Amino acid sequence: MSASSEGMEKTSKSIFFVFVFAVVFVFFRYIHPVTAASGDDWINLPFYREAIPEWGGFNPIKVVPELLLPLIGQISSFVIMPLGYDFLTAISIATAIFVALLVCAFLYQLYLLMRNKIGADNSVSLLVSFICLLFLFGAFKTLNDSRSPYLLWEAGLTCYYHYLTPALINGTMVLYLMRNDITTRSLSSFHPLKVGGIILAIYLCIFSNIFSSVFLAVYCGVSLLPAMLQSVKSRKAVFIQHPVQIFTVVLFVISALFEMNGGRAGRIGKDQLSIIETVNTLLSLIETLSYVFATVCVLMVIFGAVYFICNVKNEKSAQFKSVYWMSLLSLVISLVALILVCSKAGAGYASRPVAMFGIFMFIMIACFSSIAELSKKYKLMSYVLPISVLFMLNVVTSKETSLREPHDMNMKFSEAYAISSGVIEAVINADKTNARYVEVKVPKINETSNWPFPLTRGRAIGDTLRSNGIIKNYFEIKVVPDESINQELNFPRK
Repeated sequence: MSASSEGMEKTSKSIFFVFVFAVVFVFFRYIHPVTAASGDDWINLPFYREAIPEWGGFNPIKVVPELLLPLIGQISSFVIMPLGYDFLTAISIATAIFVALLVCAFLYQLYLLMRNKIGADNSVSLLVSFICLLFLFGAFKTLNDSRSPYLLWEAGLTCYYHYLTPALINGTMVLYLMRNDITTRSLSSFHPLKVGGIILAIYLCIFSNIFSSVFLAVYCGVSLLPAMLQSVKSRKAVFIQHPVQIFTVVLFVISALFEMNGGRAGRIGKDQLSIIETVNTLLSLIETLSYVFATVCVLMVIFGAVYFICNVKNEKSAQFKSVYWMSLLSLVISLVALILVCSKAGAGYASRPVAMFGIFMFIMIACFSSIAELSKKYKLMSYVLPISVLFMLNVVTSKETSLREPHDMNMKFSEAYAISSGVIEAVINADKTNARYVEVKVPKINETSNWPFPLTRGRAIGDTLRSNGIIKNYFEIKVVPDESINQELNFPRK
């Protein structure tokens, strides 16, 4: 590659990922922003835990989410608020920046997989990354009643860090391992800090969320199969040669043991697995897929399979074949594993795209690798690809469909902001007058717990505001449901 071509590639790549960051930031900051609103948000923002799994803890393996959300709160209050924003807006900004960075990291690893592993040219690799971006926001855009989910959708600030973040970091790690054949020999050439960074990254991925870490562990297990099949009589040598994959699988097993003995598992655990209910729930989610995205994905996977079969002995396609078959095998095993996890934890999890992220990610990788490989071999693919992108872009930007809001009860940002800002204002006023007691008003919900505004979060609200430097004093805060808030906000909407 000439110096000028290399320079153009770096420039186009830089422009593209700046564009990706801007698009994702605008989406999560201005189109569908999220902020602290529910009882979970108030109790998790000031939460502190050790950076190790906790045997018997309520969320024993959620090291990353339960460290990260309080950190985001601190960044919001001590870095962004001094710029002239209030606490709720600052949280929304910090979250939008953080999610945009995660999406950029995920798409960058996908770009490198297409460019360096499969060998697609720069333009195709960037176009595939753009298609993936469209998938993240448009794959489920089929309804026009503000109910369409999207692949990065979650309900509430806490879930952004407990489910969305683990999905993206585990997905990024899968792509990294997929494009780098890490063995004991290759590790010996790495700088020790890089090896330590890989170990830390895997540790954080595994100890984030069981729904996400399962597909990372599955991929690592699948990636060992070729070496094991070639060295059936020397499996010990295979283990020695692939320490990163073995470390990941072993760490996952340990995390699963912690999770099974945690407080949440004890609360929601069932004697019988609800497999049929989980499968039906997942099928209901799959049925909401946009036919445009589903058609592109299915056709490309089929074309990839045909190409795979017709080029079994073609060594030039070895990298594509490796990515393709490992993606599909990981898809099948992850599907079974996630159905079992949901059957134990609750069938409703199968309706959440982020909880099922591994399933959709692996089929997308198979689809995208097929696009990249076929674009190398057939000019027709390069002609058809831009047209396909146009159809998908049309779905994503269509005003005939609408996406679900990222708060409980499908609350709009303005509603969540109004409710929480009213709570914060009342507490700040009480703090200024050195009061010993204050009542904060929230909407009245027809549930015993008044969820998502439970009556038991008064202390958590105070802890959140104190830990973020918004109030100074300790005093009793009582959450009071008030129907006037419902009338003022027309909430909950019928």
